[in-house]
Amino acid sequence: MANDRSEPRGPDPGRRKRLPQGRYANYFEVGFNPFEFIVDFGQYQPETESAHWHTRIVLGPAYAKLLSGMLRGAMSRFEEENGEIISTEEDLDPHEVVRKSLEELPPAIPIGGPAERTNSSQPIRKKRL
Repeated sequence: MANDRSEPRGPDPGRRKRLPQGRYANYFEVGFNPFEFIVDFGQYQPETESAHWHTRIVLGPAYAKLLSGMLRGAMSRFEEENGEIISTEEDLDPHEVVRKSLEELPPAIPIGGPAERTNSSQPIRKKRL
């Protein structure tokens, strides 16, 4: 049973049954001091041209380095399976990166179609999926 990959690993297998809430992030900031790395995650909102911060992760230097290595490994495996990820330009403002990615989305599809229209003079509000 020691080689059974279906068994949760770690100090308390019961804790792995509760999955943490997933949050989408397209905006990040990383800082550090002599004792820790601070990674802030947020979501850029083009309507207000601002970022809404929702999560802060604080790591000791050894764990930050471990996370960095794990991300590099995952990126390599992803690119092997899906092709190279196009890097953003170094000089580009992070807000501009998000704006550009939104421009590349396919046109929005009205949810519910014409039946959603309450007044023929009002346009259907479109949402990006």
